[in-house]
Amino acid sequence: MKLRTELLLYTMLLAALNVALAFGCIGLFVRMGPAIARIMQANVLSMDAAERIVFEFAANAASFAPEARQRVAAEMEKIGTNITEKGEAEVFGLIRASMEQAMGGDPQVRAAVLGQLRSLIAINREAMTAVDLEARRLGSAGAWAAVLVGSLSFTLGLLIIAQLRRRLLRPVLEIHDVLAAAHNGDRFRRCKLLDAPIEIRKAAESVNRLLDERPVH
Repeated sequence: MKLRTELLLYTMLLAALNVALAFGCIGLFVRMGPAIARIMQANVLSMDAAERIVFEFAANAASFAPEARQRVAAEMEKIGTNITEKGEAEVFGLIRASMEQAMGGDPQVRAAVLGQLRSLIAINREAMTAVDLEARRLGSAGAWAAVLVGSLSFTLGLLIIAQLRRRLLRPVLEIHDVLAAAHNGDRFRRCKLLDAPIEIRKAAESVNRLLDERPVH
């Protein structure tokens, strides 16, 4: 293999591993982003709306003023347009069916609606916990994947260094030592045809020919 091709191959291998590591980290954050966004956009929004309705019930113990009814209707609209979890639609349907009666002052219906609101909050909290665990799992998997790719890159680097020493450094030092020996009067030492790129083998052969053709004094 030619020296230029060999060096290019080693460089490409290292670059490919580093690119794989970079894209792996990017993929990890891309996958974690939607999970975190889901918590903020879906679960937190529904929980906040349900809690605000509970606060309205606490602030309006006897009956609901028109302004309070409007605020409850606005929060109910937020929940209704943000149903994402299993079981959430059924609970919201029960709340919506009983809301007018609960705001009208019926204590039993009021207690049932408050219980259903707590169930709605619990559903979203459990979903947040599940998504949090998934995000942690992705983070852990991504971290170990990065460690693995980094270890492979480090190991490959060591192998490339060892290969370059064997295929490049040792033959070059061999040529240097032969020329130094010839300069010091050694007429018999020649370059060994080591496993080396074509260019270095040709250089060693040329040195051997020059030494063979050198006149003996």
